[in-house]
Amino acid sequence: MKIERDPTVEALIHDGRQAYAAKRFKQALECFTRFEKIAADNRSVFHEAIGACHCSVGKEFGTCDNSLHIQALDHRAASFEALKELGRAKKDAEWILELAPRALDGYLRLGKVAGLQKNYEFAWKVYNSGLEAAASTDTLASHPKLQKLHMLRRPYHHKFFKQDPLQLPLDIVHIILSFISYRDLIMCTCVCWPWRKSLTSPENRPLWRTMELAGKAAKGWRSPTQQAILKYLANSGHDIRRLTLANMKKYYINNAKLHTIFRAARNLEYLDMREQMETIKCPSQVWPKRIAHLRLIDIDFEPEFIDAVAGSVVNLDLQSSVVRPFSLFRQHPQTLEWSNLRYLRMSSAYTFSLLIDLPPLMPNLEQLWVNDVGGRGRSSDDSAMGFDLEQRPDIKARWAGKLKVFVYGESELRDIHPESLVHTLSVNNGDTLQHVDITAGWYDPPGLSFMGEAFSDQEIMDLCEDRSVMPRPRDLNTYANLRSLRLQRVRLDGEGARRMLQKPLNGGKLSHFDIVFPSLGYTEAEGPESVQRLRDFAWLQGAESIRSLGVFEFRFRRHPRNDDDLPLKGFLATFPHLEELEASSVYYDEQEFCMVLGDIILATKLKRIYQSVVKGAWLDRLRVAAAQNGVEIMFGPRPREWPVQVL
Repeated sequence: MKIERDPTVEALIHDGRQAYAAKRFKQALECFTRFEKIAADNRSVFHEAIGACHCSVGKEFGTCDNSLHIQALDHRAASFEALKELGRAKKDAEWILELAPRALDGYLRLGKVAGLQKNYEFAWKVYNSGLEAAASTDTLASHPKLQKLHMLRRPYHHKFFKQDPLQLPLDIVHIILSFISYRDLIMCTCVCWPWRKSLTSPENRPLWRTMELAGKAAKGWRSPTQQAILKYLANSGHDIRRLTLANMKKYYINNAKLHTIFRAARNLEYLDMREQMETIKCPSQVWPKRIAHLRLIDIDFEPEFIDAVAGSVVNLDLQSSVVRPFSLFRQHPQTLEWSNLRYLRMSSAYTFSLLIDLPPLMPNLEQLWVNDVGGRGRSSDDSAMGFDLEQRPDIKARWAGKLKVFVYGESELRDIHPESLVHTLSVNNGDTLQHVDITAGWYDPPGLSFMGEAFSDQEIMDLCEDRSVMPRPRDLNTYANLRSLRLQRVRLDGEGARRMLQKPLNGGKLSHFDIVFPSLGYTEAEGPESVQRLRDFAWLQGAESIRSLGVFEFRFRRHPRNDDDLPLKGFLATFPHLEELEASSVYYDEQEFCMVLGDIILATKLKRIYQSVVKGAWLDRLRVAAAQNGVEIMFGPRPREWPVQVL
């Protein structure tokens, strides 16, 4: 229905707007008040609207369609706001809602007044009501007033919006609760009865399929009883998929509790057990037979366990100073096949030598990490195990034919059987290996390379005893697919490394390489040995495939006179795609090492440097200076990932 407009009313509103814009608020207030008095019965605007307006007010929901009434009240409320008369401004805003409950003007005005009165929760509720009114009238999302309503509500919404998270869609609930620990999930069931009922319902069973008893026990937390474990298992529908028992002693997980858990874990895929409280003994029919990821730290077990899991394990992590490592492969490992094992990480005495002397059948092994290997002497149990070292099986056929990643760490190479290391690297001439990481003390004799050439066991023993080895033709390990070679503490011969790495360099595959410099004697001059070491690797300069380098234990002249006294920065500057550098040396103090790194930063295009020399205030200064050149300084060695991403 068309609304008839009174020109007198429009003139008053126009004058009031001009006065408001000019900040003459009292004059504006007089104009809007005179508009109110135009009503025939000299009563309120609401009564004037009912008596004189041609809209259907009083007949349909008590609304008014005349925009002049709304404009006048809105501007008058704004004038009251400017005059700090918030009570009267609120009254006019409420009148707007009486006249036009579906218009957004009243919600915008009333919400603003409530905010000025510091009644923030009421303001949030008013804005919410305005959004509901807009939804009921199908207001376009691009409408300026609707966008302003959203903007004004936003700071209050974060504070006052309260909704039970369990009432959200189920997939969102599962995502939220996936970030809390298993113990916190149990505590959530104690919040209230609706939460307990919801969290233990069948639709939330996936939340309980990861059982984790780890971390520091909270105050008042007791080890779970047998009855409590049964309840937790019932929440999962007796279908545990991931089980982590990080400290079995602390949580008092004995064999009886373990039997109960395993009976509800027929489909267990991930098992992590550490620090047993007693030797684990379970009937063979209880052991899960679908475990793909197995991690055991200081755990002793019966051979029946190996029979149950050997065919399904893909990732095996065994770390122990107590368990005999060969018990993992039983007395006759040739009869046991680890058909799906791809990732093997072991840390125990004599482990590596036994893997070579009596290799188990692991036809799909791709990545091997051996850590904390034992001494040169054979295990006293070798004879008891029936090892015949004269008839050593071929490791290529047993487990090393597909090896792509080999990590060997935290041991002095001279304290073990180095022939085990040489045999591993020499399978297929090293052509299947993509990543090699060796942390052990060793240095090559001039012209020879323990990684690049195949030595006999006797020759290796002669090298260990510093006896000379006669040069002769040997099979050369070419490492055709090698991409990363980390050799912290391993000092390769320059010429031997050149022959060994010719194929991966020419093929553009080698991206990381480490150079270990000679040790500096007390009577030796600073600089000449390190300078000569870089000359030995001049063949590596400018390699386009190199993106990461490591340099260790270098010592150049203390006060370099020119670039010849500090050739390291010039050497690194020749690599066009070099992005990461790991540098460490015990022969530098913090201040001098900062100066060396500063020269390197200015000469190269590095993005990240890992170092372990500079600490404290000097590190803070170095980071600020490096950041100005776009370089990030990290403290510590370059991180090692496991399993390693391979092609």
